[in-house]
Amino acid sequence: MLRRKLAVMLLISAVAANLFNPVFADVQEEKAEPVVLSLELAQEKAVQNENSIIQTNRSIQNLIKGNKYNASKDDFFNSDAIKAIDDLYTRLKNGSSMDSTEFAKLYVLYTMYGDTSYFIGKEDITKYMNPGKFPHYSMWANVMKLSLGNRMTETGLKDKTGQLYDNILSARGKFDILNTTVEFQEKTYKQQKIRYNLGELSKASIEEAYKQLQIKKLEARKLSRTIDNLEIDLKRLTGLPISSNLVLKDYSKDTIEVFEPYDTYLNSALINRNEILMAKIDYWVAKNDFNIANEAFSNNPWNVKAILNKSLTEQKINEAELSISAGKEAVLQSINYSYIDVKYKKEKMDTCKEDLNFANEQYKIAVEKYEKQLITETEKTSEEINSLSALSAYNDSVRIYNSAVRNLRQVSKLGIGLQY
Repeated sequence: MLRRKLAVMLLISAVAANLFNPVFADVQEEKAEPVVLSLELAQEKAVQNENSIIQTNRSIQNLIKGNKYNASKDDFFNSDAIKAIDDLYTRLKNGSSMDSTEFAKLYVLYTMYGDTSYFIGKEDITKYMNPGKFPHYSMWANVMKLSLGNRMTETGLKDKTGQLYDNILSARGKFDILNTTVEFQEKTYKQQKIRYNLGELSKASIEEAYKQLQIKKLEARKLSRTIDNLEIDLKRLTGLPISSNLVLKDYSKDTIEVFEPYDTYLNSALINRNEILMAKIDYWVAKNDFNIANEAFSNNPWNVKAILNKSLTEQKINEAELSISAGKEAVLQSINYSYIDVKYKKEKMDTCKEDLNFANEQYKIAVEKYEKQLITETEKTSEEINSLSALSAYNDSVRIYNSAVRNLRQVSKLGIGLQY
């Protein structure tokens, strides 16, 4: 009877094992699908994941809702601005029907780019640029400011994403070297332990070797946790699931940014920087308000309210003029600093390249010597680690240089988002 009960229990256990073990095995073996991210894709996802940009775009659409002109939030920038200027100016010259919002938008574009090449051959447009004719000018000025704010947010997000991306690549490179070093030290320690057991090494020597091995292992564990935390930050920023398995493309191996002449960056900054654009918009808003206030004053020069409004608008014009001058000075200092920073980092990158070439040559010589049995495996491995370290340092220097060039390019355009 006891044997029969025991047999039944064993049978039930076997069936349960067959039923449930495969399920548990599938769960344990299930891994997250790899997510391949280039730097550009990571930045794009970060921008798409930012709620404030979506909300600002809605505000822009609400402002321009019902207008005949099919406006884009990008119409105020770069090639989009050129297209919008050409379109509106051509329609103006040809006598095509234009409503007040379209006139106002052209006026805003003239506010921003009137002293640039965008308006070469269009100088006669100034006779149409009477702010008093454009009741919707302030609306387009607000659209412009919102668009600038969005661009600043995008810039900040891309900058933050780039820093995280580069930090992960750098940390992974260092982790690979640490792993190689740990493997090398483990092998060396085993050899030293054999020698210690044979009485060829002192106890102090073998204890020191063990201590150094544990230190390297601890460094590797700490760096691994740092990488995990950096990856979590990048996943949150880009809206990816925390469980994602990130595969980052190391662009530093085949991409080195072009470093343009100084005047290229300065001239671009004086046209495109947000401090100057914002100040110009405020200036022409003040001019528009002044024209309205001045007309009211002309009709009733003894009216206290009219006198006060005229004085206030004149003060706003003066403040905007000062802001334009201050903006240009700040832009000049910013470009100078960023340009010098790029020059320094380029020199550092070139030095790291020379160090890498030297380390690779030394490793090549060590391999040849090892094959001829002129040096030990330990000596060869030491040169290999030196070569890997030089490669990691060079890759880091390329990322840092590329980041500095991107920063210079950005400060010569809209500027860097201060919120980040």
